Amino acid sequence: MREQALRGTAMRKNDLKMGAKPLRQTTALDLMERAVVFFKKETKCDAILSCMVNGNFGSVPVVDDEMRLIGIVSEYDLLDALLTGVDVTNLSAEEIMKHPHAVSIDCPALEIGRFIQQNHLIRLPVVDRDNRLVGMVARRDLLNGYLEELLGPSCF
Repeated sequence: MREQALRGTAMRKNDLKMGAKPLRQTTALDLMERAVVFFKKETKCDAILSCMVNGNFGSVPVVDDEMRLIGIVSEYDLLDALLTGVDVTNLSAEEIMKHPHAVSIDCPALEIGRFIQQNHLIRLPVVDRDNRLVGMVARRDLLNGYLEELLGPSCF
């Protein structure tokens, strides 16, 4: 099964534009990446591994048929499986995924930053009120938001 991405525009690099809004007034909705690679629980881990290495990200959300967030697979989980000698071609996402931490679309940016730092995370899924995956927010998104606040959007 191939990876899938949510429809929308990725907010990376030059696309991040908060306007005159200071970082402390932004939310996950303002900062999140909308084009998110995600997988279903049946997906084999070799496909996830390939996607993560080629996409250069350290975790991917796992969703059900209604796009509700049900888990997350990280580089740590995959490496742990490999080091224990498990054949990842026969291992599904469901077998190694962890309970996901997530933030709501209206979660304040500084709260997201504190949570990421306290839990040593790189990125977090963003969910709507029905726990449906709508995006991802990363440490870099927060740092880009702060940089834009300092230097202005024209500097990107």
